[in-house]
Formats: sequence, C-alpha cells, structure tokens
Amino acid sequence: MLGDYAENEIRKIPLSNNTIHIRILELSDNIKESVVAKLKSRLFALQIDESTDISNYAQLIAFMRFIGDDVIINQFLCCKKLSTTTKGQNVFDRLLAYLEKHGLSWDSCVGVCTDGAPSIQ
Repeated sequence: MLGDYAENEIRKIPLSNNTIHIRILELSDNIKESVVAKLKSRLFALQIDESTDISNYAQLIAFMRFIGDDVIINQFLCCKKLSTTTKGQNVFDRLLAYLEKHGLSWDSCVGVCTDGAPSIQ
C-alpha cells in the first residue's frame, strides 16, 4: 500500500522480542497511570471476579465504572494473581493492596459488584 521504500524503512526498525516486550510494558504502565489518575478525582464503582486461568492459577479481575465528561465509562482496572486462596478475604486483601499502592481511597468507591459466588461474599 505504501510501496517498497516504506517497507524497507519499516524493516530497519529494530523489533526484537525484548524491544516489543518493553514497549508493551511501557504502554501498559501509561494506560494504568491514566486510569488511576482519573479515579483519584472521581467517585467510582468496582466490578470484581476471581477466576482460574489455564495454568490453574487464581486471578483477581477488576473493572471500574465512573462518570467522565457526562458519560459512564467502563474501564479495565487490573488482573492480579491471587497468591493464596480465592476466599473473599484473600480477594479483598489483594484488591486493597492494589488500591493502596496506587493511592486510591475506599471513600471514593460507591459500590462493589460481584458475581455472587460464595468465595466473594
């Protein structure tokens, strides 16, 4: 579409596995910082679930919902490995650690939604 010259120029860009990995991590950190910055100045609600991945590791998945520019925004917050069990206390402790690490306050959380599984209640 762009021609042979453009193709040759693109091929000169170093794209090793390490380079791509580093760029993905940088993009991920940038998105996380942007989301956390938005949450620090707004009320938000959390939607959390625990799940076991294909490697048989328990994962905590959290989404948040907040109002931005007069629109309700649903945003992925985090996916964190649960190092202990999937009991409600362990899920809460992992979520608490994440919120505290990023300077987010429970005072701004107006609701928490779960799937109603016994491990979350």
